[in-house]
Amino acid sequence: MSRATSTILTNLCLIEDCTSNKVVLQYRSPEKNHWSGYAFPGGHIEEGESLVESVIREIKEETGLTISNPQLAAVKNWQLEDGTRYIVFCYKATEFTGQLRSSEEGEVYWVEKD
Repeated sequence: MSRATSTILTNLCLIEDCTSNKVVLQYRSPEKNHWSGYAFPGGHIEEGESLVESVIREIKEETGLTISNPQLAAVKNWQLEDGTRYIVFCYKATEFTGQLRSSEEGEVYWVEKD
């Protein structure tokens, strides 16, 4: 039995503005993306990149915000039909700078937190 499993590593980040009680959501359109809908921004972890470096980079690329001190909140994993393991490292960040802007990955918005 092989112990090697093909694995895809990704991240996402709940970015919260505690002063306005809002969070960032991203909309990925079905015309441009393999999967679509609303989600927290994030993406794939690149080879040689730490988990924290990857979430900071992905958030900058997809939202224009530079997050600081992201906190790991959860890890979600499942197996794809081809046997590949898909792992998502879920972060939360309340410290950030910059102006929110959308990217090719999708539109981003500040939304009220329920």
